[in-house]
Amino acid sequence: MRKISLTLVAAMLLFTGSVFGNGSDKGDPSKELRKQVKELLGDYRSESNRNLVAGILFIINRDNEIVVLSVETNNSNFKEYIKTRLNYKEAKTEENVGDKRFVIQVRVLRW
Repeated sequence: MRKISLTLVAAMLLFTGSVFGNGSDKGDPSKELRKQVKELLGDYRSESNRNLVAGILFIINRDNEIVVLSVETNNSNFKEYIKTRLNYKEAKTEENVGDKRFVIQVRVLRW
């Protein structure tokens, strides 16, 4: 009898842990925004065979638009591409993020 009750308690603890431990990404707007930035940037085409890296600092304004504050990269064409593709584009966030600043690193790898 004791083994059955012990097994039942263990099963209940596992079930409870899996219910409460199963977090969702809805509470993290930076993950949502990262996916949106990736979609907005699309595929960058350049004549260079070098890998490109850029750090993007942006906020979401009251109208739920992405406002690019700065782009840190060595390639000026890539910098302009990022600004034109992202600046004042609609951001779809479930919660109001206010004037929180977001930093995303973007990499374009050449094969």
